[in-house]
Amino acid sequence: MPDALRHALIFPGLRDEDLPWDQVTLSVVIPAYNEIRTAETLLRRVREVPLELEVIVVDDGSTDGTRDLLKEMEAEEEIRETYKWRLIKENNLPVVVDTWAIIREILEDLQRGVTVPKISSKFHQTVASFSLAVCESIREKEGLNKVVLTGGVFQNRLLLKKVLHRLRENRFETFFHQMVPTNDGGLALGQAAIACKQLDR
Repeated sequence: MPDALRHALIFPGLRDEDLPWDQVTLSVVIPAYNEIRTAETLLRRVREVPLELEVIVVDDGSTDGTRDLLKEMEAEEEIRETYKWRLIKENNLPVVVDTWAIIREILEDLQRGVTVPKISSKFHQTVASFSLAVCESIREKEGLNKVVLTGGVFQNRLLLKKVLHRLRENRFETFFHQMVPTNDGGLALGQAAIACKQLDR
């Protein structure tokens, strides 16, 4: 941001040399109502401003999923660490993910005062990590390389993005909902299609 513009917007009347920019934190308050189409772009541009920022978004009762999107973005802080987990493989039984250690470590983080966004980011990385491990286990055993991501959990765009990234990075062919809802809306559409087919008989 040019110095002159930075003055005019933030500290009118003060000289640039009067301001300790390396010590300044600028609070940005953004009101939001049904901004799901614009919120992500706006917030990413705000974060690009070369200042220490405190960004506060005030959601005014959005009904289009804006609040859920904001929560996902809050959790998007890039943390590569994961919680502990293990795969249970027994004979011909389905692969099971043992999540007990995940729950225990989340509680330990809360007790240590780790922030919720950091815990959330670490949890998302964990789910993406064991999702890849399950798919690799199935590929190794069955020779399958196509993965379909479906179900309400993948309404979480951050989780969907992380799982897709890991799968594609490991050369899986991936499929996910783009026109039909991934949650009960898609299930209802399928039920309607079956009902129509039966009525045609």
